[in-house]
Amino acid sequence: MQRLFAIGAVLLAVVGAFAYGALRLPRILPQDPTLYWWLRQLHSGCAYLLFAVFVAHLGAALLHVWIRRDGVFASMAPWRAGGAPRP
Repeated sequence: MQRLFAIGAVLLAVVGAFAYGALRLPRILPQDPTLYWWLRQLHSGCAYLLFAVFVAHLGAALLHVWIRRDGVFASMAPWRAGGAPRP
């Protein structure tokens, strides 16, 4: 029920934003090409870092499933066979 409510709330917010026009936020910084370049570089670096962390976690999960076979992945997977979800 909570998931249905959350999905409905998000859809209502999106529909409301489109129904009344684009949401316009006030400027928090003056327009500056140099500042834009630095912030854009920072944003890109953080995006690449987030992707690298995601790939590392995926690789570690697959390592535990296919190579080590030590049960670490099965202990964390909510869909594991033969048991109720952990509390």
